[in-house]
Amino acid sequence: MRKSNILVAAVMGAGIAVASFGQAMTTRALPDELSRLLPFADQLTDVYPEPASVVVGMILLTAGAILFAVVGSPFADNANQYPLAPSGRGFQLGPAKPVLPAGAFLAGLALFGVLISQLYWGDYAHWLIVIFLLSMALLAVPFAVLGPRPLKQQRPRLIGSQLSEGLVLGVLISMFMLLAVRDLSHWRFSFLGDEYPFFSGARDIALGASFNPFSQAGVYEIQPVLSSTYQALFLKLSSGDLFAWKFSLVVLVAATLIPFYLLMRELFTQFAATVATSILAASHYLLGLAHTGYNNLDALFPTALALWLLIVGLKRDSSLALFASGAAAGLGFYTLFSGRATILIIVLFLLTFGVHKLRPRTVLPLAISFAAVAAPIFAVDGWDVIAAMWERSAAAYEVTWSVRVERVAQNVVPSIMAFNYNPDRRAFVTGSLLDPISATLFALGLGVAIWKMRDPRFRLLVIWWAVAVVVNGFAHQRSEVAITRLHYALLPAAAFAGIALDMALTPLLRLVQRPAARSVLVAGALLVFMVPMLYLNLDRMWVDSDRGTLPEATAVGAVLDGPCQGEESVIVAPFPTNLNLFDIVNAYNLGERTPTIFSYEQAFAPGALAEWSLDGCIVVIPDPPAPGSETEFDVILRELLETHPDKQPYVFNGKTKVLVLR
Repeated sequence: MRKSNILVAAVMGAGIAVASFGQAMTTRALPDELSRLLPFADQLTDVYPEPASVVVGMILLTAGAILFAVVGSPFADNANQYPLAPSGRGFQLGPAKPVLPAGAFLAGLALFGVLISQLYWGDYAHWLIVIFLLSMALLAVPFAVLGPRPLKQQRPRLIGSQLSEGLVLGVLISMFMLLAVRDLSHWRFSFLGDEYPFFSGARDIALGASFNPFSQAGVYEIQPVLSSTYQALFLKLSSGDLFAWKFSLVVLVAATLIPFYLLMRELFTQFAATVATSILAASHYLLGLAHTGYNNLDALFPTALALWLLIVGLKRDSSLALFASGAAAGLGFYTLFSGRATILIIVLFLLTFGVHKLRPRTVLPLAISFAAVAAPIFAVDGWDVIAAMWERSAAAYEVTWSVRVERVAQNVVPSIMAFNYNPDRRAFVTGSLLDPISATLFALGLGVAIWKMRDPRFRLLVIWWAVAVVVNGFAHQRSEVAITRLHYALLPAAAFAGIALDMALTPLLRLVQRPAARSVLVAGALLVFMVPMLYLNLDRMWVDSDRGTLPEATAVGAVLDGPCQGEESVIVAPFPTNLNLFDIVNAYNLGERTPTIFSYEQAFAPGALAEWSLDGCIVVIPDPPAPGSETEFDVILRELLETHPDKQPYVFNGKTKVLVLR
């Protein structure tokens, strides 16, 4: 038996080595001689600068995953083995009298009818929020008295007690929050170009503007108002600055780690749950998006919560948990599009058990609560709830279906490979959406899950990942990696990585008999994994992302803590779109130090320069150069120096050319 474990561990190690080599190849350039052996690579996608290398990487990743999954599949059973299927039992009210839950349910329906009618006719008032919450509580009463099945005895745990698990989860949550807030309001992350309407929308609500949290017509007329309401709460309870706005996203991601860990713990081992959650807690991808101010991240929490409650409901035969799962899935309709796929994931997963197994005890709680939570947004906005999603997908990219299909086809490979290879740099994210170590484990874990699809635990993760990639990647309008959308697939991707590392460790644990030695081995494995994984993520977040700092952000940096700090200053920008700088400087609450902002046209109109009498700084953002000709920036610089001979020009932050005149 010992020799068998050693042999299996060696073969699994070979699979890991092959996949690791494949992961490394995605960022290498093949010699021209080898590239010519893969003539189809150039036709694969026009997104990749080195398509042949990516093809080789994909082949090796797939080969390593197959080897790892086939040989190590018996160790995938090192997890919670409990029934996970819809209950075939009918409703059981137990000792409670039917009239009481029935009366509560009817009262809930009546209140819900009042809510929907008021919203449909446009008569929203804040007291309707109380009506909504009360109606949901009354609708839940019948399902709360069905009597959940007693929880079965859990297996012995690898690392320790529930107290130690809570401590580990608390450390991971704290780690993410500390890493995020370290530079949350740093000027390097102050500008993308289209994020400040999110700040303005939340700030207006915090300052008392009217709002309807059941409406979709928020920021850009497509962002659910509830997202802005959530961010407004943080602005209201603070000084209302940029830090508070972005901190709301940090808290939301931190909160998501809790149901995600609990979901992994219900399905797999404590070790797998810890590894998967640590990947999220250290993720440069989540850290980068949390620095943007975009509310896209709000889709993660309702999905993780709904799926955890779904598993709890199925394992414990709890109608109340299933009711709560449906409500959480309905909450996804109040996030930007991605979270609305939650109910699709749940439906597809339940259908895999067979329609004949779907009994009212399982379906009714989910369906009723989902409909009750999702219905108000349809009452307010009607078909626009669906139309907005359609119009921002590849389905509406062009008028002809042939072009639409071509766009979807172009997005297939980049979306699937995004967590292993990503050539784009946007939203403070650079490189593969997972660090190289986690990306390799993700490929291995995905292979295991596909191999073990008959097991509903793995089937759920595969469905979750597939739906997330198709909805957010394949359906993306532009032919590029959908960085601001694919975060929705990050959670199942991290889960696959946790499963793979757990499987790789299992044969080694079986070679160790003493519990103390096993604990040391587990702790050592976590340390060996987490230290380089954390380093790689932080290097991307704090070093690589700096290379993509935009000129507008650098201009703000010159005013905040650069050469213009504490002085009267003017920022001159080339395009009207750069005038989002107004929102940026207001978000920093600079008070009297708020710079004056002009476009080129405003600042350098005939005679305008002669009227300037500025004792402080002039920060000029250059326009894109026109090869072989003098740019508008060159003309403006010459006029500036002629008009202000006392000013000396120099570049602030050499990585991004922004000129400061003092």
